[in-house]
Amino acid sequence: MIENRWDISPAILNEAISWRHWFHQHPELSMQEYKTSAFIRQILDKYEIPYVFPAPGTETGIIALLGNGNKSIGIRAELDALPITETTGLPFSSVNNGVMHACGHDIHMTALLGLLVHLKVIEDASLDIRIIGIFQPSEEKLPGGAKLMIDAGLIEQFNIELMLAQHVEPALPIGTIGVHAGPFMASSDELYITVQGHSGHAAQPHKHPNPIIATASIVDHIYKSQIQLHSPVEPFLINIGKVCGGTATNVIPDKVEIAGTIRTFSETTRSNAHKNLMHNIPIIAQTYDCKALVNIKKGYPVLTNNQGLYELLKPAFQREGFQVVDVPKRMGSDDFAYFSQQIPSFYWRLGSAIKEHIKEQSPTAYLHSSNLIIRDDTVHFGIKALLIAIETVKSSLS
Repeated sequence: MIENRWDISPAILNEAISWRHWFHQHPELSMQEYKTSAFIRQILDKYEIPYVFPAPGTETGIIALLGNGNKSIGIRAELDALPITETTGLPFSSVNNGVMHACGHDIHMTALLGLLVHLKVIEDASLDIRIIGIFQPSEEKLPGGAKLMIDAGLIEQFNIELMLAQHVEPALPIGTIGVHAGPFMASSDELYITVQGHSGHAAQPHKHPNPIIATASIVDHIYKSQIQLHSPVEPFLINIGKVCGGTATNVIPDKVEIAGTIRTFSETTRSNAHKNLMHNIPIIAQTYDCKALVNIKKGYPVLTNNQGLYELLKPAFQREGFQVVDVPKRMGSDDFAYFSQQIPSFYWRLGSAIKEHIKEQSPTAYLHSSNLIIRDDTVHFGIKALLIAIETVKSSLS
């Protein structure tokens, strides 16, 4: 590589910032990223970067290809946005009402595009490894674009030997990278319960089984049972986020619907939790002469960072000027986990916060917030981090 291999030209950086503004201004929901995909392909065409479209298993995914080596490194960036109405007031705020890049995917796409353009401009055919740039749809919605691509043969088709990804982190200042070895992000399953009673007059509860009473007992069981389902030193939670039922003060409803999330770091705990809920909730409902239908929609597995890649990348980021901190496990989830279940993978947090926001606990310091503000210079650090990672891990390939 060239002597100043981390130096991104001002022209590329300026263009990358314009891409970021376009992405942020034109967010699209999961599996609807058609304009986003077309914009990326337009940039790839401009710089004559070859790509495969659509990516295996998707309608909007793109696989960009650089280099001629036999060794291959995959880098993932997500295309989709969230159903959130933006309130940042930025001059490049979303023009799509009710949709916002509130999880930093605009930064992730821009950094990967910037990396590919930088490498194409300065190195082109001299690359001694193969870079597989994966622009992936639907990270925010089950079953997840990563699973669709993997099930369609992505890893085998492109002979991907290891995977990298980064995610903006508003709890860390710009110029900082957060790393973690081993299980990093939780598995995530969706819990849906329908409690069926018998509607009638509220003044005659002896004639009409009340699903609200059964629901209260079910929710109480869910929270109390968590203590018995896992080791006290293992992060685990079941949280109820939605309870819907009833229409009036004097009417016993016919049914109540409950929805929540299950998060674990162990497949054993995950399985035990599922079995407990499926077995005990109908029994609890029966004690109130009600019925309960339990549906668990299995989501993303545990995201596990490879220990060897951690040991390579942590000092590499430090040597090249990043402040590097070890960060704890997170109860959030990401479908990059599917890659980590298949091949050695590493996923790091890219600091994106304005220090004053961290100090003040500003609402701009949170992901999935309508107020989320990420500074443009995060893009530069994102490109640099990817360059460092590629140069560092290529020696570990077989």
